[in-house]
Amino acid sequence: MTATPPDLVSFISVVPLSLEVLRRLPAAVRNSKSRSLWFFLLTLDATMALRISYVETFVDQATHLDDGTLLVKRILGLCTISLMLRWVSTVVPGRMDGKPEPLYRRLITSRLRRVVTALVILASIVLFPYTIRVPGESENVLFLQAGHLGGSMHLILFYSYQVFGTICAAAMFSSASRATHVSNAFVRGMKAMAVGCLFCTTYALLRIGYLVVRLFDKPFLGGDVFVEVASAFALSGFVLLTLFGVTVPLWERMSLRVRMHEAMNDLRPMWRTLTYAVPTVIYLNRREQWAVDHLLPRFPRLFRLIDRLYRHTSDVWNWRRLDHRLDRRVTEICDAAIHLRSYLPEELRNEATATARELGLPEYAVPAYMLHMAIYYKRSGSKPHSENPGCPILTPADDPLATTRIFLPICKTLRDPVVMGKFNRRSRVTA
Repeated sequence: MTATPPDLVSFISVVPLSLEVLRRLPAAVRNSKSRSLWFFLLTLDATMALRISYVETFVDQATHLDDGTLLVKRILGLCTISLMLRWVSTVVPGRMDGKPEPLYRRLITSRLRRVVTALVILASIVLFPYTIRVPGESENVLFLQAGHLGGSMHLILFYSYQVFGTICAAAMFSSASRATHVSNAFVRGMKAMAVGCLFCTTYALLRIGYLVVRLFDKPFLGGDVFVEVASAFALSGFVLLTLFGVTVPLWERMSLRVRMHEAMNDLRPMWRTLTYAVPTVIYLNRREQWAVDHLLPRFPRLFRLIDRLYRHTSDVWNWRRLDHRLDRRVTEICDAAIHLRSYLPEELRNEATATARELGLPEYAVPAYMLHMAIYYKRSGSKPHSENPGCPILTPADDPLATTRIFLPICKTLRDPVVMGKFNRRSRVTA
C-alpha cells in the first residue's frame, strides 16, 4: 500500500509537528505556562495525523462508526482553534493605560471562548448523524457533503468557528508583533503566525463559499480541482507558518550558538599567539586547576600531551557554555594585550600610524604591529617600561561577537608576515 498525495502532504506537516511536540514536552511538564502552547501543537498534530489514510482506518475501526474519523477530526480541530486562542491571549498582554480592550480580545475571553467552543462541539455532534457518511472517504468529505443540507450545515458550522478564531488570533498576533522591548525572534514569530492564521481563514472561507454555492446547485468558480488544490495549499501554509512561528526562537538560539562557535575558532590563532607570549593570563576552571595541581607533578609528559591535544581540538567539538567560553577568550586576549602594552615605547604608536598611512594600510594594521613588536620585545628579554603604558592596544566592544569582528582583521594582519615585514622595513623602530 503506497502513500497517496494527501498522505504525503500530511506527513510533511505531521513529522515536524511531532518533533516539536516531543521537544516541548519536558518544558510543558515543568512549567504550567508552556502547557497551553504544547496542547495547541498536540491537537494540531493529531488533527493533521487524522488526514493520513492509515490513521483514518485505525480510528474508524476503534470508534465503530461509519467515517468516525470525520467527527473526531472536527472535535480536535475545534479544540485546536480554542487552544490557539487561549495561548495567544496569554502571550499578548492587556492594555495598561486603562482604555477598553479591543473587540477581538473581548470576544476570546476565557469564559466566552469556552462556552462558544462547547456549543459548537455539541452542535457538531448533534448534526453528525445527518451527514452523508461513507467509510474511507473522509478526505473527500467536502465534495461528499456538497449539496446535502445536513452535511453542509455540519461543515459550515465548523468552518465558521475556524474563521472567527483565526481572524481574532491573527489580530492578536499582529498586535503582539508591534509591541516594543521584545526580541526580533518574537516579532518574526508573531508575524509568521498572523500570516498563517490568514491562510487558515482563506481555507475556511473558500470551503464555506463552495458549500453555499453547491447548496443552490450552482457551479463553483474554478471547479472541484481548484478547491482541492487551493485548500491543500492554504492548510499547509497555516501549519508550516505556525510551526515556523513557534520555532523562530529556537532557530535564533541555534544561529547564535553557531556564530559563537565560529567566533571561538576565529579568535583561536590570536589567542594562541598572545597567551603563548603571556601564559599567566589564562584562567583555569576548577577541573583544569585540579589537573594542574595533581596530574602535572606526577605525570608531566602525559599531562602536556593531553593538554596540547585538548586545547588544539576542543574549540571544534566542544559546544558547551559557548557564551561563557567566548567571554573568557576575549578577556584573556585583552588581558594579554594590556600586559604586553608595557613593553612598548610611547612613540611606537605614532610611528606605526604614520607608517601605515605611508603604506596605505588600514587602521587595524597599527594595533597588529604593536602586538607584534610587544611580543618581540618580551621574547628578546626587554624589561617593561616603568611609566604608564598609556592607551590600550585593543579596545573591545560590549558584545563578544562585535569584539570578534573588531579583533579578526587585527588577528589576520598580526599573522601576515608580508605586512609585518613592510612595517619593520619602513618604521624607525624596527625589530
